[in-house]
Amino acid sequence: MATTAIPTLIGGQVRIETPGRFLLDVAVGGNPYADGLGGLVQSYGGSASAHALVSAIGGSAGVMRLQVGMRPAPGAGLEILAGYTLMYSSPTITRGTLESVTGQSFAFDGFDGAQLQVAIHAMSAELGWAIVIADHLVLRLGIGGTFTLASTAHLAVPDAMRASTSVIATTEQQIAESITRYGFVPEARIAVGYRF
Repeated sequence: MATTAIPTLIGGQVRIETPGRFLLDVAVGGNPYADGLGGLVQSYGGSASAHALVSAIGGSAGVMRLQVGMRPAPGAGLEILAGYTLMYSSPTITRGTLESVTGQSFAFDGFDGAQLQVAIHAMSAELGWAIVIADHLVLRLGIGGTFTLASTAHLAVPDAMRASTSVIATTEQQIAESITRYGFVPEARIAVGYRF
C-alpha cells in the first residue's frame, strides 16, 4: 500500500492478515509535513526558532512503524491497531537557531552549526476502516495518534568543544526532554493498495 499519516509519515506499507483476522502492519517512509509540524508548535506559543528546529528535525526524518491489531467483525471493515514508531533524524542546525532555542551562547571558534542526531521512540494507535473495491483494491481511512515515549538528542561537535562547556550536554537534554514532553501528534491516515 501507499500510505500517509498526516502529519507524520508518507511511504509504503505492507500488511499481513491471518485467518483469525489478526493484522500485522509495517510502514516505512519519511515526513514531508515537517513545516506544518513546526507551524503547529509556533501556533501553540513556540518561537520562530522552535518552528525552525522542529521543521529541521521532521524534514530529515526517516520513519518506521510496526503495528498489530485486528478486525473485530468478519463482515465489516473496522480495524483497531496499536504499535511502535521509530523516527530518526540528523539535520544540521545553525548556531543562531541553537542559541535562540536554548538561550545559551555557542560562541566557539569556527562553530557555525552542528548535526543534531535525534531518535524518537513512540507508541502509535489507530482506529480505521478498510473498503475493498473490486476484490483487490483497498482504501483505508483512519484516525490515530503517535505518543512519544522517549527520545535522545546528540549534537555532533568536536570533543574539545564538548569538554570545554556544559552547554552542549544541557542543550541535548533540553531538546530530548521537550520532544518527549510535547510529543503527541494526532493523525489522519489514508492508504491505498492491492490485496492478494
